[in-house]
Amino acid sequence: MIRRIFVPLTGGGGDPAALAVAFAAAARLGAHVDAALLRFDQRYTRPKLSEPLPPGLFEEIASLLGDHDAEEDAAEGRFEEARNAAAAPLCDEAPGPGGLSARWLGVRPAERIVRDGRLSDLIVLGPTLSHDSQRPNVIRRAALATAGRPLLLASKPSRANIGSRVAIAWNGSASAAQAVSAAMPLLAKAAAVHVLTVPTERTRSSEGERLVDYLKWHGIAAEARVLENREPVGSMLLAMAGALDADLLVMGGYIHSRLQDLLLGGVTAHVFAHATLPIFIAR
Repeated sequence: MIRRIFVPLTGGGGDPAALAVAFAAAARLGAHVDAALLRFDQRYTRPKLSEPLPPGLFEEIASLLGDHDAEEDAAEGRFEEARNAAAAPLCDEAPGPGGLSARWLGVRPAERIVRDGRLSDLIVLGPTLSHDSQRPNVIRRAALATAGRPLLLASKPSRANIGSRVAIAWNGSASAAQAVSAAMPLLAKAAAVHVLTVPTERTRSSEGERLVDYLKWHGIAAEARVLENREPVGSMLLAMAGALDADLLVMGGYIHSRLQDLLLGGVTAHVFAHATLPIFIAR
């Protein structure tokens, strides 16, 4: 069950897309959306000193952080705009009305993404845009490496509706199986599900049919498609998803952590960089 969806906002240009996709998923699932603006520094407060500060010094320093208040107002405004567009009622306490609802959590320290994310059923992240700061990438790395929850990555342009036609990138791996399991609430409500398999030395062409049979046991009708093994695999998956008019791609993510650095596998990295539809990923 996907009941609580968490949207960590950065104040960047990808926030509207993240909110739109989060509310689209919540509307389809009857879920609750929690959104917060992540702050990467601490609000400056007047220090307690034995000697008074020179006149005007505190005000000068505090003014350097004044834009954060405007950032918070803008983020909450984006949240309210998306909430009103989805007609989601406000709900401040669990269990809520039992269907679509939303709550603005205000400003949270950036490190809270892991703490809040682990108590969510799904984390929604906006796309990284070329003119944005590195904040979205920092948040994405933190969520991928440590939150341990499924992620929904919004695309640019954003989608008003997702989950009607779903494509699954399937290679029989543990991470792909985890993604399918986590996405089951969305798959159960989809009008069409397509299983895409690229045969490799490790992946048989029959892997897709095996997943189709598994989904049948859950009452989900799916169709298997075998793609030609041509590089790059990520481009083939995205091209086929586009040809099928899919509005969501489900896939596993290969993640390797090394010296606190996060490296994405080739297919995963390519899909992240070039996707024009939302990506549901788990590992």
